[in-house]
Amino acid sequence: MNELYWLLMLLANFGLIMLSYRFFGKSGLLIWIPIAAIIANIQVIQSIELFGLAATLGNIVYATSFLVTDILSEKYGRKEANRAV
Repeated sequence: MNELYWLLMLLANFGLIMLSYRFFGKSGLLIWIPIAAIIANIQVIQSIELFGLAATLGNIVYATSFLVTDILSEKYGRKEANRAV
């Protein structure tokens, strides 16, 4: 059952990244980084077992910040990616 929640959380996070980029552009991606850090720090409290391994709920949200910095770097250059971090 945890795997289903993990998959839903993964799809929700990537969907929210796409929506924030679609509606707000570069600013939406820049705002995603601090929001992801805050949410990941809140969710890290909850531990779950995922595919037989111990994990926290904040892993997915934190990992999306790397995706966002990669998108910023590819589309807008290294300066904007560094600004986001």
